[in-house]
Amino acid sequence: MTNLAPSAEHGALTAHLQALRAKACRGSRTQQRAIELANARIKTANTREGGAGIKPLAKQTVSDWLTGKTPPDDYLRLWALVQVLEEWAGAPPDSDGHGRSWWHGRRAMWQQLWKQARAGRPTDEPTARRRTGMPIADADPIEDLEVHPAIDAGHRNKDARFDNGGRLPVYVERDHDRHLARDVASALHRSRLRVLVADSSTGKTRALWHAIQRLPDPWRVWQPADRSALLAGLAREPSLAQTVVWLNDLQRYLLPNGQPEPDGQAASALRGLLKEPERGPVFVVGTLWHHHHKTLTRQPSSPADPDPHEQARALLNGRCLTVPELFADETLDALKELARHDARLAEALRNGGQRITQYLAGSRELIRRYEEASPEARAVLEAAIDARRLGAGRDLPHDFLFAFAAAYLDPGHWNVQTDAWRATWFDRALEETCPPSRGIPGPLAPPISPPGQLVSTGRVYRLADYLEQHGRLTRQRKAPPPSFWDVARSSEDPKELFALAESARTRLRLKTAFEIHERAAELGNSNSSLLLALLRIRVGDAVEARRFAAEAADANAHAATVLALLQEEKTEEAELYQVGPADGLIRRYSPTYLMFLLREVAQSRRLAGNLARQAVEAGQGYAHQQMALWKLEDGDWDAAVEHARSASAMSDPRLDGTRALDQISLLRKAMGGYKNVGLFYREVLFCCGHEGLLHLALLRRQIADGQRVQHLAEQARDSGHTNLLLRLVFLAKSNGDPGQAEWIAQQAVDAGSHRALVPLATLRTEAGDHQGAERLVRRAVDAGAAMSVQSIAELTGKREWQDALRFGLNPDGTTASPW
Repeated sequence: MTNLAPSAEHGALTAHLQALRAKACRGSRTQQRAIELANARIKTANTREGGAGIKPLAKQTVSDWLTGKTPPDDYLRLWALVQVLEEWAGAPPDSDGHGRSWWHGRRAMWQQLWKQARAGRPTDEPTARRRTGMPIADADPIEDLEVHPAIDAGHRNKDARFDNGGRLPVYVERDHDRHLARDVASALHRSRLRVLVADSSTGKTRALWHAIQRLPDPWRVWQPADRSALLAGLAREPSLAQTVVWLNDLQRYLLPNGQPEPDGQAASALRGLLKEPERGPVFVVGTLWHHHHKTLTRQPSSPADPDPHEQARALLNGRCLTVPELFADETLDALKELARHDARLAEALRNGGQRITQYLAGSRELIRRYEEASPEARAVLEAAIDARRLGAGRDLPHDFLFAFAAAYLDPGHWNVQTDAWRATWFDRALEETCPPSRGIPGPLAPPISPPGQLVSTGRVYRLADYLEQHGRLTRQRKAPPPSFWDVARSSEDPKELFALAESARTRLRLKTAFEIHERAAELGNSNSSLLLALLRIRVGDAVEARRFAAEAADANAHAATVLALLQEEKTEEAELYQVGPADGLIRRYSPTYLMFLLREVAQSRRLAGNLARQAVEAGQGYAHQQMALWKLEDGDWDAAVEHARSASAMSDPRLDGTRALDQISLLRKAMGGYKNVGLFYREVLFCCGHEGLLHLALLRRQIADGQRVQHLAEQARDSGHTNLLLRLVFLAKSNGDPGQAEWIAQQAVDAGSHRALVPLATLRTEAGDHQGAERLVRRAVDAGAAMSVQSIAELTGKREWQDALRFGLNPDGTTASPW
């Protein structure tokens, strides 16, 4: 039997509907809720007309429209749904001339799409012949695949060698392009993955676009809109043969909202695609910034530690290629001849040094516009930067951005302005940030919709990649204004709320994190319910902790285990909740991550220890190993050795039984004469990780005198090698030279390492400079390194810091009262 496939006209309507739904449906704004509101409009219209002329919408009907199975039979039914979705997507109100004009044009567009779909009726083309994506030859690299446009130097060479009629300069191959060429040749026969790693505007997407031009017809290119679209597409398509899966900014798929992907689903699905020959050959390509690559490939400090990126690390292993930020001298020589024919290349060679791609992508122009922005535009840009780095989504809604930006205005500047200025400041700021300049989009502008997709209403804005990266570096130690967090609570996306709450928590704004997690839990995020329980444990409120754990227990095994552990405390409220004993739950799943959360988030060594002991009794040897490492953090050598030996004696297949003993041995070698075991171990792991501890032990064996340490530190500073600087801080410390350790730590801080603030604050505290140490601790906390509070609280014994560790800080940075 032949399946019906949509005609081109029908497909256009379906594509527009799918794009509008993706833009409009977020958080509690679900497709089902949209149908309910549309039916309310239909009912009102029928009542007004005195009959039941318009049929209400059914869930299956709308599903058929969205999948392209059938076109809408009645325009008024379609329009009722579209109105709801357009309003959710940020359409202007129709209360003024601009709004009425916008809605009139929108209605005409949808009516035309509906007429075309009805006239075009489904064809008899078999569904199996419909393919995902578009022919590579039909793809526009700038509009479809997010290749950065080049600056406009007032002259374009129309030479045929120049892509897209001169919109992109001629391409000059470098070493990584030769690797890509081999990947393309291999992808013709078997599935391949290649991810290019570099910071923004270094030519990653342009290199991938250049590479896939070598693929012959009928190869196609498919860029899923987001993680959900990727998972749906991979599940729907039995074969993606001869398709390029284009995953620019791969973190959008593997790190949604900056948080670990639940269960590694997207990474696992991609690994499955690559392993199944019958579904290929496919060529999966992607790009990552360095800090995202580091996050996704980071190894846990020990097998007992949580490993949220296991699937992503396996996916990326051996498949990443670094793109150099600088052009080599021989490549610059090749560019000089081409620059005679292209003013853009000539300008980049004159002014960009070796950063040719960054200059062509307009990075210098973006930074100039940011640094020279008016006070109101600067406020909007800084608000957008902070919103992105602290967890907000890529597309910032108009009202959300307005509320954020208001917190960044200088009150003194505001007070001396006219009423007219105060009434129009935000519109003027956007007029300054949105317009393109020299052929590239503005620093903050509405996203550009590819041809055939819905044109943006201009009610969401996207920060330029390079400016976002620049802002992450320059503002990494700055706390947002206190009212930033008030605005963050107004988001309706539970994943976005979770990310924002965790940014608050890692900056020790614990009450703020609690309030944002509470909002996310109301919208159905069970992970936020778990965090709410843990935060109530931290402040000593077991009753509320049980309530939050119970709310999420059915959907979240960690929450159920927390509830069971709290029941075992045998307080009078315990019988209110029905849940099995903790050891029964532990036997069904591995609570490694929960052990970490109980100790680090809830700050409950008691509950973490109870859970670990029950895991040991359940035959899970990794818990002995985790307890050994905890004892190291507590400075108890003997207990650590005892647990490590117990771990190595157990036959747990998931366990590297010698790892804890190795950690103990390495720590003994690395510490030298330094006496505070727990403090040294915690800070080394935080700053350097397990591999750093290994390297530090080797350095102690190879470098004995301070002069060699100093020389190596100067070399590391001059080359920008902050990881080595961090290790040398602890080498100098273990050598008994705190003055040298402090100097090296300051070099690392000056080089941009916020982690170096932690040992630097400790060194100042140990030297008796408590005031200077406290300033550094607050800087570290604002950068997300809250563990520095634990160190200063332990070293000074001050009640203020002990309270800060338990109750956190207020949004303005002062110590919070009990809550």
